[in-house]
Amino acid sequence: MNCSIPVELIGSFGEAYPGYIVDYKAPDSFVFRFVEEFPGFPGDITVLPACLRKPPICVVCDAKGPDVSVGDCVEVLAGKSATNELNEALPPSWWPARITKRRGDFAIVEFCACGEASEVSRAFPKPHLENVVEINQIRHRNSEQLLSESDFLYHIFNVPQELVGLFKEASNIEHIVRACGQSMLFCQVREDMKLPLQFSNTNISEGSVTKFLVVCTSPETKLKAETIDNDVIRMLRQKHCILHQISELSRRLKEVNSVKSDEFICAEFSVEKDLVGHSIGAGGANIRRARSVDGIVSVILNPDTCTFKVTGKTKEAVENAKKLLEYATEAMQVPQQYVARIVGQKNHQIQALVDRVGLARIRVQAANEVTVPNCVPFAFTGTRSAISDAKILINFITDNLKEIDQLQAKITPHECSRFYNGEGNRYKKRDPSSKSDSAKGERTFRFHQMDSGQATDNGMTTATTFNGDAGGCFRSGRVTDTGTEHSDSTSYRNFRRSTHRRRRNQLPLSRGGGGSDEPSSQPRQESLPPPAPRPEESILQSETIPRLGSRHGGGGRRGKGGNRNQTPQADIGGVSVITES
Repeated sequence: MNCSIPVELIGSFGEAYPGYIVDYKAPDSFVFRFVEEFPGFPGDITVLPACLRKPPICVVCDAKGPDVSVGDCVEVLAGKSATNELNEALPPSWWPARITKRRGDFAIVEFCACGEASEVSRAFPKPHLENVVEINQIRHRNSEQLLSESDFLYHIFNVPQELVGLFKEASNIEHIVRACGQSMLFCQVREDMKLPLQFSNTNISEGSVTKFLVVCTSPETKLKAETIDNDVIRMLRQKHCILHQISELSRRLKEVNSVKSDEFICAEFSVEKDLVGHSIGAGGANIRRARSVDGIVSVILNPDTCTFKVTGKTKEAVENAKKLLEYATEAMQVPQQYVARIVGQKNHQIQALVDRVGLARIRVQAANEVTVPNCVPFAFTGTRSAISDAKILINFITDNLKEIDQLQAKITPHECSRFYNGEGNRYKKRDPSSKSDSAKGERTFRFHQMDSGQATDNGMTTATTFNGDAGGCFRSGRVTDTGTEHSDSTSYRNFRRSTHRRRRNQLPLSRGGGGSDEPSSQPRQESLPPPAPRPEESILQSETIPRLGSRHGGGGRRGKGGNRNQTPQADIGGVSVITES
């Protein structure tokens, strides 16, 4: 695992060798490694914490070197062997010294007396030390103290067995180090490893998880490691799941590629450029449906040529997928007299047809686009199966409309009129319009009278037929050579009743035709005689004339806004008669 703690190893002469702690053995035993490998020197050295110290804080120096002056206590970089042979190169080390003189980029230093030799560094040879050095080989003396066992802090990550491989990857370790701090060491817990005192009771042989010991020298780094412990495991699980899916897809792809291509059935078809969007569907819905068909291996669209390539294990699967993707536009000629009934009011009928068969749209083309006389082209857009179903339905509706028109053509207008006027239909319901017309005719006949014996109004006209009978002709009836044909038997009975009532009231009708301008000799009596006049009141005896029955006549309007107290006025035969109410 690519992680380490930068430190400096103190030699037997007080010099400091830069390097890293790369492994943990016990709380009092660590593995130190130099920054570079040198021949004749071991790669890894087991050292005590008391032989190590932290490196100095990096100070950015300008091109002229560190700011030092005469008399300063510094450390000088040395590494040249005493025999000046290349094969005897020594690891770089910092030696304590004092500046005695400085000129430009050079300085004269005096090395301090070396201390007592250490057991760990006793085998290191002493390099050749020169008193004249460059300024770039000088740094300020390191003020860090030597480390102890208590300066090292620990934390354990419990990693599931299936995630150990991911946890050991350098990219994941570097991600954790960046989140926590640069000075961290990850070590997998082993049987020969002596754990710190706080983890002495930890079960190392637990099979479901693998333990990793985190070593650091900063309390902040330890706190961050404890905080992200659960997040690290969750992140590894998600990554493991994604990698598993990728590997499964790769395996399936290899299986597909390993099968011979002649065992699959492939179909290619093109779609018009303006219909490619319909074939793809909203968010690729149609392509997903085609790929989900059982037996389909792949569905590929070439957007440049608008061509679909469908590959499947069976011919049926390829055809089913093709039905979902192959969109087209086809036209059909519909007779012009049936277009309105097929479309329906507010396009309800045609919209129901679109929804039923699953078409994308139906376009009824304009009159200037008509190519067949007396026909209107319908343009269907959708899948081939939907277009076929739509044509079948349109043909079915057209055939039914033709048959209905042929049946209606067999009924003559005279037979239709007799059927609706009451003859041949014993149980025919009464027409509300005829009832209102007859009632209006009766009411008008009572109020309007001509000397010729012919009552006229919008509703009824009496006439003398060839057989001498008086008949009534209404709006819905007609006058024939043999008599009057009534629209309703009830209306005829009402007419006869009104005639008898007039005879009882002794209201004779003129027999001389319609040329007389004089009113009748006696006034018409209403259903009840007028009350007898009181002796103390003088009443002007006058003729009583019928009020105008038509609302558009000269009489006062009985409805809202009419003047009831106004004296009625009527013109009969050019004579104006005014009556008092």
